[in-house]
Amino acid sequence: MDSAQRPVVVVRSAWLPTRQANGIQTVRMCEAFASLGLPVKLYYVPQPRLRDDIAAYYNLQAPIDFKRLPRAVLPMRKQFTLNRSWSAAPSFAHAFLWCGWVTQIASRADALFYFVREPMLAWWLALRRLPTVLEIHDIPKGFERIFIRGASRQDSLRLLLSITEHLRIDLAEQLEVPPQKLLTLHDGIENQTAHSETKEIARQKLGLAADRNLIVYTGRLDAEKGVEVLARAAPMLRDLHIVIVGDGMLADGRLQRLIEEINASNVTLVGFRPHSEARLFQKAADVLVLPHSMKYLHSAYYTSPLKLFEYMAAGAPIVATELPAIREVIQHGDNGWLVAPDNPSELAAGIRHLLENRQLGSAMAAKAARDAQSYTWEKRAARIVERLGLSGLTDENRRKTAQAAQ
Repeated sequence: MDSAQRPVVVVRSAWLPTRQANGIQTVRMCEAFASLGLPVKLYYVPQPRLRDDIAAYYNLQAPIDFKRLPRAVLPMRKQFTLNRSWSAAPSFAHAFLWCGWVTQIASRADALFYFVREPMLAWWLALRRLPTVLEIHDIPKGFERIFIRGASRQDSLRLLLSITEHLRIDLAEQLEVPPQKLLTLHDGIENQTAHSETKEIARQKLGLAADRNLIVYTGRLDAEKGVEVLARAAPMLRDLHIVIVGDGMLADGRLQRLIEEINASNVTLVGFRPHSEARLFQKAADVLVLPHSMKYLHSAYYTSPLKLFEYMAAGAPIVATELPAIREVIQHGDNGWLVAPDNPSELAAGIRHLLENRQLGSAMAAKAARDAQSYTWEKRAARIVERLGLSGLTDENRRKTAQAAQ
């Protein structure tokens, strides 16, 4: 194969399509590499319940060569960590062999580099002397630490991406990953906003009142996301309509019971909505809320939520909790309003402040929209390609990469 035609190979050790944000990140990064003129192959496990066409499901705008991993590769559930329980050992052993098998399959592509998020898979790829980029979204535990240490000592592990600066520092200090292999890249957003609709048109499409202040949260309904804090803030904001969009662990009735117990009748739970519709809710909002909890290490230091960058591009002011990871992107009073975490009163006061100071909110929303263009998927992909210093690029690849990185 001619070196100019060698692909970027993305290997996903999970299903596609999926409702989870990690699926969006996977396909958007593939799309971003393709926008640089690079051929892209995506190896994935077919989703047994969502059988939609992947390109249509994610509205992909660039060519991606989808490679289904054979179902025989996944005869049982993978468990990549032992979680202090030897009962997980058979699944862990299966995951280890699964990653070895997938490495053998993907190695036939003769890639410019392999892009993965699973430390065990990165270890296998690096062991085979295949140029590998590993992206990490949390501080690893147990055997994952061994695989990251082992992979990072191989020259073939070219780059290890962390999604926050705090994560990069901890990977260097706790796992002794060579600093020259580390790069912080937050999550991203498409070049253009997902919808051109105005707030008024978005509300019409969603059947929402045009004349009532609307507060919106979109995303997972998990404890670390702080949605219960938002619900508890609702009785202090009874003149406002609060809409919570998403599903997750708290979608089993617990959040609904809390809303009923505290008589938060101004809260509407709309459940899971397709990504394009969730973005419409963001466009319809007067204030967008990111109430992540400080009680969880991942939430406080290692998260780079996709919805944060979607919020920034949506055109409404953002109220977010003041967590170390969030402060890497949001500056108080500049492109967002930060409040104390896990505090319903502070959250309600922050929302009220922005509604009572519309000029401030509009200025922050405009600044956030400008800042969002520094976090596009294309810029993210271009920084990876530039950092790798690849020799197999055409002049057109280099031109597009340099342009995207600006």
